[in-house]
Amino acid sequence: MANPPTLKYTCKACGTPIRIKVPQQPRTITFPCPHCQTAATVKLPGIEQVRAQMAARAASQAQSTPPAAPAVNSPRPTYVVNTPGNTPAAASPTPPPQPAPGFSPAPPPAPRAFAGSAPTQPWKPVAVHCARLVKIGKLMNKDYPLSEGTVVIGRQDANVPSDISIKDDPYISRRSVSIETMREPSGNCAFRLRVLKTTNPVKLNDMSLVAGSDTFLNFGDIITLGHTKFRLEPGK
Repeated sequence: MANPPTLKYTCKACGTPIRIKVPQQPRTITFPCPHCQTAATVKLPGIEQVRAQMAARAASQAQSTPPAAPAVNSPRPTYVVNTPGNTPAAASPTPPPQPAPGFSPAPPPAPRAFAGSAPTQPWKPVAVHCARLVKIGKLMNKDYPLSEGTVVIGRQDANVPSDISIKDDPYISRRSVSIETMREPSGNCAFRLRVLKTTNPVKLNDMSLVAGSDTFLNFGDIITLGHTKFRLEPGK
């Protein structure tokens, strides 16, 4: 199942770019900026409207811009479309789609090997953290700072270790999910969740995820692994 597109909104108060998931139907939402907490009201187009606008702009550019002649002995350019659970397929060259008015769609994730396919380096947080992954407990919460790089979360197992090991929930799979933290040129961070194993349930907010799927995260998202819940919050 393909991930829904996201739109980029820039906070008018502090200039922080914010990714917003495109809803199925057009609607207006109000939310606080995760950086300066300034409330913003945004009118979002529906997912079909965004896709139609992107397709129309791509078709318009294809008609108005003649294709450049390929250089001698140079391979023809292709664009790779990556769908979770399938081998990336090469598509015919087309101009890049244009964003909906007032927004910039986030780029699709580049093909990468699953974090569980090779041993990962030990997780070493640095002094400046992009975000916190908060484990929600019955009596108290526990913070796991997220810096640039990839961390794997799963049930504690000495033979199959995870960067963040949870020992009090037997319903979490070993090396269940990974979170990749990427710093953008603007200095802000983007977070991508990838499901590695779903022997036990994995959910993002109220949506069940399957192995091999990935999606970008927003502050406030709830990740459920087995009976344990985590919340993504801005770093301190």
